Amino acid sequence: MIEITGKKKLTPFIYRPQGDKSISHRIAILGAISGQTVNISNFSGAKDCLTTLNSLRTIGASIENVGSDVSIKSWNPKGEEVHHIDCENSGTTARLLPSILGGLNVEAELTGDHSLRKRPMGRLIEPLKFVGARINDTNGKMPLKIQRDWKLTGKRVTLKIASAQLKSALLLAALFCEGSMEVIEPKETRDHTERMLVDFGVRVDKYHNKVTVKGKQQLRAPKTYYVTGDFSSAAYFIALGILSDKKIIDVKDVGLNPTRTGFLRITELMGAKISVHNKREVHGEPMGDLEIFPAKNNLRGIDIPEELVPNLIDELPLIAVIAAFSKGKTKVTAASELRVKESDRITSIITCLRKMGVDALELEDGFEITGGNPLHGSELFCSEDHRIIMSMTIAALLAEGKTKIIDSNWVSVSNSQFFNDIKKIAPESFSS
Repeated sequence: MIEITGKKKLTPFIYRPQGDKSISHRIAILGAISGQTVNISNFSGAKDCLTTLNSLRTIGASIENVGSDVSIKSWNPKGEEVHHIDCENSGTTARLLPSILGGLNVEAELTGDHSLRKRPMGRLIEPLKFVGARINDTNGKMPLKIQRDWKLTGKRVTLKIASAQLKSALLLAALFCEGSMEVIEPKETRDHTERMLVDFGVRVDKYHNKVTVKGKQQLRAPKTYYVTGDFSSAAYFIALGILSDKKIIDVKDVGLNPTRTGFLRITELMGAKISVHNKREVHGEPMGDLEIFPAKNNLRGIDIPEELVPNLIDELPLIAVIAAFSKGKTKVTAASELRVKESDRITSIITCLRKMGVDALELEDGFEITGGNPLHGSELFCSEDHRIIMSMTIAALLAEGKTKIIDSNWVSVSNSQFFNDIKKIAPESFSS
């Protein structure tokens, strides 16, 4: 549990986010199956990413990690035994590993914690089986049993759900398939996998929401790989800077992949001012520095364009917090995916905001927030969901009185340094 006293002095801070969580998962997996030595710097310290490293070790990868430096030394997949892999709370681990396990003819059973075992896996298994995978699920959920002897064939796969994890699972399967894999999404999602495959020497043909990869291409791993700063982690600090009375936040070395930065576009539509400096590219991933200007008195509610929702799905609970401090009404629709994350994030964020006095309405596929009411401290249970915890921390810092977040320890799933960094900005808000 953590206790936060709102409306205390905020200290100027330069935030350098840890390595991107999505990219860290993918570089670990591609680095391992390449069979070549890859030295990774700025690897994410998120518990989910460490789960992926441990899972790869279980099936034969030699990996050394010290702090944010990770070295993948060798790869000797152990196909002769059945591996039991605990994906803990990591949906990315659970959804990306089956493709490489089957492709390498490794038999395994994948399970996870109570939260992950509730999340839908049928949406993954159906398209993988369509291209030749042999997987058994448990009523559409985990545990998953990965069988041997997959016969993967490249096909045109039209996904029903806009999900970067599902797309990535099929693109990883393409590395082991006969023919070409063509994946069509209902809406374009984050494209880290496509960019990284290109960096590994794979030809990727992309046109809007269609991606094609020819099967059995050889991976040529870069000897070194720098992971850009995690935009989703930075978003909470950006929000605090926007909602402050004076300029307090600059963000350095953050990833600016356009399929991830819908949050910047939405906050600017709401009245925020953010400047981008020192923009450059590393391993095909854009990155740069952000200057955040206070905009608390200029923020207004808007209807979030549905086409942008996939590009800010992780930040939508935070958008709800910003909306609470904005004039007028903010409406989010086409975001039903929030209901099958680590928690039902629509219910979770609306419940927490209501406890703090916000006029908040839960919709079937989103929410509606009417801003303008002063927020007051409360005791919150954030459904053991790291995104809800971090979002409500920002709300608590700007609310009247004290807020207790009962399940604050779950923040380590994505950012174990979150509270350490927040305390540097708001030292008087946290009791010693």
